[in-house]
Amino acid sequence: NLQNYTCYECLKHFCSRCINDDGEDMFGYCNTCEKMYCQDCEETKRCSCCRYLFCVSCNPFTECSGSGCDIDICKECIASDEGHQKCYKCEGPFCEVNCEDKISAHCDSCKKDCCNACHAAYHQNDWPYCTDCGDRFCDDCNEKKGTDAIKICDGCDTSCCGDCRVSMCNEEESNEKCGGCFQLAGPLLLEEVKKVQKENTEVK
Repeated sequence: NLQNYTCYECLKHFCSRCINDDGEDMFGYCNTCEKMYCQDCEETKRCSCCRYLFCVSCNPFTECSGSGCDIDICKECIASDEGHQKCYKCEGPFCEVNCEDKISAHCDSCKKDCCNACHAAYHQNDWPYCTDCGDRFCDDCNEKKGTDAIKICDGCDTSCCGDCRVSMCNEEESNEKCGGCFQLAGPLLLEEVKKVQKENTEVK
């Protein structure tokens, strides 16, 4: 093949099919410095998130924190949160290629993620989860929400946020089912009544 690729450092020429003993390409084009190097002069890696190739001196890579995962993530993707999730506790990045199941707890309020290892170490139970709308809140956010917090009803064992609990209680079929739900939704239902009364007063 034509040797129409030249290493910026050693000036050796390579063809498009040159590989080393490990079956890897002998040269690579860095998308940061826009120079082509052979692997003997400068190590290049491909980011598993953006799929671009970089020489490691231009763009440092961070290894995925997932156990047994060898995926490399470039600094641009780390900075932009592209292609991975970051644990708020250990601050380790977890790639979306192999490790989506290793960082599963996501708070829909503060948007932070927690890897399985940190979740097991710092949280005794799973984060509160609303089975109706699907929202999940971390312990801190759920506590701050007060009457809007996700709570489990002692009567029917449903786990719902405040809004969904109110909607359930406003449904005629549900009204006949559980007094525990009405007890949890009481403060919010009272707020709704006061709001309607205020609107009616303003209209008059």
